[in-house]
Amino acid sequence: MRPVSRVRCPWSRTRWSRPGVGASGNRLTLDGYLAAGGIQHALAHTAEAAYRALSPVQQDLARSLFLRLTALGDGTEDTRRRITRDELDPNPDTACVLESLARQRLVTLDEGCVEITHEAVIRCWPRLRGWLTEDRDRLLLHRQLTDATSGWERQGRDPHALYRGARLAAALELAAAEGSRLTSKERRFLDASREAEAGEMVAVRRRTVRLRQLVTLLTVLVVIAATAGGLAVDSRDSAIRQRNVAIARKAAADAAEVRQQNPSLAAQLNLAAYRLAATGDVRDQLMSAFAVPYTSRLTGHTSDVVSISVAPKGTVLATASWDRTVRLWDIGDAHHPVQLAVVNQPERLMAVAFGEGGRVLATASERSVRLWDVANPRVPAELTTLPDQRSAPTWVAYRPGGVIATGHTDGAARLWNVNDPRHPRLLATTLAGHTGTVTSVTFSPDGRTLATTGDTTTRLWDVTDPADPLLLDVLRGHTDTVTSAAFSPDGRTVATGSWDRTARVWDIAGSRGPRKQRSSPPAVLLGHPAIVWSVAFSPDGSTLVSVGGSTLFWDLAAPANPKRAGTVQGGFYQAAFSPDGRTLANSDRLLDLRDLSLATHDDVVTSLAFDPGGRLLASASWDGTARLWQVTGGGRALWPLSVLHGHTRFVRSVAFSPDGRILVTASEDGTVRVWDVTDPRRPRLTSVLTPGAGEVGGAGFGPDGHLLAVRAQETAELWDLTDPGNPGR
Repeated sequence: MRPVSRVRCPWSRTRWSRPGVGASGNRLTLDGYLAAGGIQHALAHTAEAAYRALSPVQQDLARSLFLRLTALGDGTEDTRRRITRDELDPNPDTACVLESLARQRLVTLDEGCVEITHEAVIRCWPRLRGWLTEDRDRLLLHRQLTDATSGWERQGRDPHALYRGARLAAALELAAAEGSRLTSKERRFLDASREAEAGEMVAVRRRTVRLRQLVTLLTVLVVIAATAGGLAVDSRDSAIRQRNVAIARKAAADAAEVRQQNPSLAAQLNLAAYRLAATGDVRDQLMSAFAVPYTSRLTGHTSDVVSISVAPKGTVLATASWDRTVRLWDIGDAHHPVQLAVVNQPERLMAVAFGEGGRVLATASERSVRLWDVANPRVPAELTTLPDQRSAPTWVAYRPGGVIATGHTDGAARLWNVNDPRHPRLLATTLAGHTGTVTSVTFSPDGRTLATTGDTTTRLWDVTDPADPLLLDVLRGHTDTVTSAAFSPDGRTVATGSWDRTARVWDIAGSRGPRKQRSSPPAVLLGHPAIVWSVAFSPDGSTLVSVGGSTLFWDLAAPANPKRAGTVQGGFYQAAFSPDGRTLANSDRLLDLRDLSLATHDDVVTSLAFDPGGRLLASASWDGTARLWQVTGGGRALWPLSVLHGHTRFVRSVAFSPDGRILVTASEDGTVRVWDVTDPRRPRLTSVLTPGAGEVGGAGFGPDGHLLAVRAQETAELWDLTDPGNPGR
């Protein structure tokens, strides 16, 4: 066998002492080397022999030493690690272990450093491999602790380099499990970390306690401040509420004072007061204000509006005032009147009247009567002035056909031909007879009769031939000056108002001809708190309005016995209806009559029923009548249409047929009356049902409208109303 050359390496002096391993003197043969297991086996054998030669304490130190001298690979092989002697505890056992391992060429000691002689020891020694794979996570944790301890020592034991939190908890768990393998420096590091964390925890607890105390104090202060602020706010709010209540009550009191003269202003004041302070008494005042229909004001005049006139066609209103102006308005929307023009005059105005279909306007002032072209109401133009005014004008009225009547302070009225408005001429001699100032002149709708008022009388004149007027009648009865007169649309009735605070309704159907005697005395209308300045008929003649401190509405279904149908607070000087009857103008106020419910039953209302369309309402009452009403203003008000008479006792029930054309009324007189209400202003009785079982309590239609169920005192019956004029059981 060929001898092997001498190997020069750090572990070349490792003894090959196994017998029969091909050693000859100082020479090692290849066969001997291979038989001995090579270097790896020799290193493992040497390391194991050196380890076993140590005492148990030293063996534990040797294990710790080798683990410290190994750099753990992360996905790579473990390698040797060079450490300083300072990393190890300076005790005799440690020195003995180092000397023993150095003699066996397993570690190298050099200038205060220690390292494994060759990485082959790490790979070839099974015991070391076992130590390294036994718990690598713990080894890594220990290595981090070692590095942290070294850094701490290098930084002069800076407290900021100590462990805290989770890292300290993991390191303490390592120390509890393998405390013997930690060096004294590492234990000092952990002790310092534990003490630092404990100190910090104490400081944190102290800060927490202080913070809680501070928070508690701040909370108390906030509560105190909030309470004080709340009390201050409450006090302020209470003061504001008391102030608002006082202001609201004052506004409500002011509204109550002006309600009669200016209901619209009163309503606005009450609404503002309620929004400011919704107290019970203010709410009551508000409800009281809205019990009165809202009236719009015509603003602009600076003195009393003493006369008004509505154009016969259209929506133009003229107002005359003592402020020496005439103003023209568009009142198409009664709630939002629009001023069209202002006509200035040199004297106070007394009266105003439209003529020629609303194209010409006549104005009477203290000294003159003028005619104006108002075909374009936004640009009125003066036409002429009536000549030869022997006394001051007090009133003016226009009739179709180009005739004007004027009243004067000398107790006379005069007639003028104004067919050519630019060239008027006097027609008749003076219409005399009044002992004082003529307070008004009024033409009948057909223009054949003229009424003049003054002193305590109203004089009726036949002016069929305006050049030759004839006195028809003198209406006497008022006890003080008569202020105004108005003809009904059919010309058969005259209403008058007076300073005696009454209005009267006169039947003049028999007054034409030479002074015929009237068959009945006038109806006297009471209830005004002041002078009755004006009277006016509605366009359909069913309602009369009298104005005197308050505005009273009278139902003229029976002209000989008018019934008060409604009251609106306030009212002075002249009143006039619009041509469509929807608006009432009174001095400087406008009232939308669709907001006003007129007419009432004289006793308890027992039943109500709407027609299928919801625009017609029927009511029954203990007064023995039923009434039909038009629902206006989207349900805001009721307008009377007709009264159904015939029952002799209480009317218990009303009911419409499904098509709304038939109305039945049931009464305690034992009858059911069937009415055709196709024209609700003129209902027609078609038949009377007599169940014959005592008082009738109610009736109702079937779904098809042909069957009527009647509930009487002792029975219930069905009637066939296929033919309402010929019903059958």
